[in-house]
Amino acid sequence: LPISESHSKTFTGHIKPLSMSVFLPVRGFVPGQTVPLKINLKNESNVDVKKLRILFKK
Repeated sequence: LPISESHSKTFTGHIKPLSMSVFLPVRGFVPGQTVPLKINLKNESNVDVKKLRILFKK
């Protein structure tokens, strides 16, 4: 089964948000398998995004 999740954040002093959605086509993977991760990041906040860190947890 696929899994997706979305979050948004509005920074202090800004009206528009930073929104992110993540999609994985399946829930489980085996060691060594490529993870086809799709990330959509929409920044309407005027706050610069300098880096994005992705953390996989077991």
